[in-house]
Amino acid sequence: MKIYVDGSYNPKTKVWGGAAILMQDDDVLIKEILVSDKDLNGSRQINGELESTIHALRYVLEHLHEISDKKITIFYDYAGIEKWATGEWTARKDVAIDYKKRVQRHLMLLRYEHKIEIIFTKVKAHSGEEFNEKVDRLAKSACDVE
Repeated sequence: MKIYVDGSYNPKTKVWGGAAILMQDDDVLIKEILVSDKDLNGSRQINGELESTIHALRYVLEHLHEISDKKITIFYDYAGIEKWATGEWTARKDVAIDYKKRVQRHLMLLRYEHKIEIIFTKVKAHSGEEFNEKVDRLAKSACDVE
């Protein structure tokens, strides 16, 4: 399974947006997830990056009976997605502390209880990679509310 995540921010409305695309390894779409909210903590698009990852992992956990893959690759362009999840970065701000706690709980359930391998893969933003570009457009649309 492949999961692409991204976040965006609309400075006009002060709303962040996030998106995730979940696909089978043969690029068959499973689900698109959009999240958005007012930026109350000043983290702008980081909120969307982190929340889209949490929502995607929650979806996987809630639909395990429909998912046969035993390996999930999470593609991201913001390093905090992986670095806070793995503990490589120290979470100092509330948004990062909260993400780290929630993502590690989800990862633990997937890895140890359900024996699913999780791989983080960084992709360069705006590099033309098809699904990273698509999730970027979805994240922008998630925060473009008036």
